[in-house]
Amino acid sequence: MTRPTVLAALIAAPALLAACGLVGVEAWRAVRPRSPLFAAPFAYSLADAIATGNIQHAYQYIRAGQDPNARIAVRHPDLTRNRWVRVTPLDWAAATGQADAVRMLLGFGARAEASTLCHAEARGHEEVARVLRAHVGEAAPAACGPRQMYALDR
Repeated sequence: MTRPTVLAALIAAPALLAACGLVGVEAWRAVRPRSPLFAAPFAYSLADAIATGNIQHAYQYIRAGQDPNARIAVRHPDLTRNRWVRVTPLDWAAATGQADAVRMLLGFGARAEASTLCHAEARGHEEVARVLRAHVGEAAPAACGPRQMYALDR
């Protein structure tokens, strides 16, 4: 073998091994999509579970005794301007557009307010807004101020 052939083989070998590994992982995902290898990241708090749409973990936190009306600490680059703020789980679910979380929290007795509906409407989460309207009716214009659109900092 000539020197250029050896160099080409040394360069190509890692790329071929990586491609084979990637094909193997994707084949495993097709065969066993519920494998722990492909599981959603663990939710370390009710806020994480709601934000990621992990309703099973959110349900477990509520069933374990977390009050669905007690404020939780959240932080988000857009919704809270990257500051830690304390909001109700229902406000957080409405702001992040998690309709299933809204339904679950309402089922556990979370109190829906007009401002919660404003959070959903301001961000265009129509399904969430529809669920909340069934509990609070239409939001009064006074409840939906201009700052509702930008941050959960009330």
